[in-house]
This record gives sequence, structure tokens and C-alpha cells, in this order.
Amino acid sequence: MKRARAFTLIEIAVVLFIIALLAGTIAQYLSGQIASAKQQLTQTRETAIKTAIISFVARNYRLPCPAVGTIPAGGVNNGVEATNPGVCTGTVLFPAGTPVVATGTIPWVSLGLPAETSLDGYGNRFTYQVTLAATSNALNAQTLPGLKGNITIHSAGPALPANQINDCPPVSVPPVTYNPCSAVAVVVSHGSNGFGAYMDNGSQVAVPPGADELENVNADTTFVMKSYSGAQANPFDDAVIFMTAGDVLAGLNNSGALQDSRAIVAANFNVIRNAIIGSVTR
Repeated sequence: MKRARAFTLIEIAVVLFIIALLAGTIAQYLSGQIASAKQQLTQTRETAIKTAIISFVARNYRLPCPAVGTIPAGGVNNGVEATNPGVCTGTVLFPAGTPVVATGTIPWVSLGLPAETSLDGYGNRFTYQVTLAATSNALNAQTLPGLKGNITIHSAGPALPANQINDCPPVSVPPVTYNPCSAVAVVVSHGSNGFGAYMDNGSQVAVPPGADELENVNADTTFVMKSYSGAQANPFDDAVIFMTAGDVLAGLNNSGALQDSRAIVAANFNVIRNAIIGSVTR
């Protein structure tokens, strides 16, 4: 009877190498799947937020104020829009003196959304900025005066007129001439690195090192929307969606809350906006 041959050290080393190689491949695959799932969850929640904002406008004839980002989970008014629409008390206002925008986090309670919808796929709160005039109770149910955006979207930071991607031919509504593609509201996920995001406990992650993501944190009226970049000095993994007045009006028309010629104009602006987004994200 033959005795079984023992494995040599070389054979054992080869087997261990193969196991390690397979484990690494599987781990890399799983990591990629998890990253993809987090991105998809973020996009799904941003879409739900946009739909909820349009529904809020249909009920209240104004956009919601942001929630105050520093209120922790379980705190009083956590997830509730800031008080005094048109003023949005407690949010970050810009510029000083006569502010035009308010910045905070998604007011998920006021929007009628579940709490988890206020968090992106990475567990951080979505940043929400809105044109202050569009939150005012003075907006009329039929005309929605003041529903004009003043938030600009750019392909890089620092934000300059040359890299603005939502710059459409101006429209004159005497006595005002304005850009119809300017955003009236912006929702931002600060991505897997989370730079600048508010966490569920009300604290804020460190500000980003690069100019591109910094534009999405500094609470002025400029934002950057571009493809992913892993550059160490200027990383970018934010997911940005923006809404123009045309988006809101078209959404109201689709829901039956608004039926007039302005909805047709709004839909045309929406086509222009989608073309702009497509050219940037390709």
C-alpha cells in the first residue's frame, strides 16, 4: 500500500497564492458593487427629493426653506424647514446684508419623506440651497411671482462666467431681465469623501481641499457639476442636481396643479437644461 504524498512547500505556496488572488478579485468586485449601489441609492433619493419639492410647491405655492444642518438626529425641529419662510431663520444666508439664498439640509419632515431619504448613499445629509424669494409666502397661487433662480452651475471651480453651464439667453419680464436657466434650488450629495457634508449628528465634515468641491460647500450662489475625479489635490465625487423655475412649473403642470401657457414655456426650458446636463456628464 502506497503512502499519500505530502504537499511540498512550493505547492502549498502556489495554492495560497491562488486563494489570495481569488480573494482579492472577489473583494475588488464586491467593493465595486457596493460603490455602485451607494451611487444608485444617492441618485434615487435625489430624484425622490426633487419630486417631493414639486409636491410641496403644489400644496404651498412656494419652495421650502432648508432645515438647519447643525440640529442632530432626535433634536427639536430636526428635519423641519427653518421658520419664517422668505427669511429661513437659522440657515446659512448669502450674501450678508440682503441675502438672496438660504443653505442648509433637506427638510425631510416638511417634505413628507422618510428620515433615511435625507441621507445620501454614504450616510451624510444632502445639502439644499434655495433662492430665498422663492420660499416666500407672498408667492401667488396663479402667477408664482419671484420664482426666478439666481444660482449658477459651473463645470469647474473657481466659478467664472466662462465656465457657467446653465447660462441661457436672457428673458425680459419688465422690469426684470433674467436667465431662465438659473437654478432656483440645488441638492448636493458630497459623495464618498463627504467633504463639507453635515452628518446625522449635526456636525460638519472637514471642507474639501480642492476648488471644485469647495464651490459646493462655501454657501454662495455658485456650484460645480462635473464628472468624477480622483485627483488628490482637487478630488470630485459630488452628485449635484438643480431645479430651475421651469422645472418646478413643468412639474406642477404634470401634477395638474398648473395649467397654462407658462407650463409650455417651462417645458421648453427643461429641454434646454437637459441638453446642458447631458453635454457636461458625457
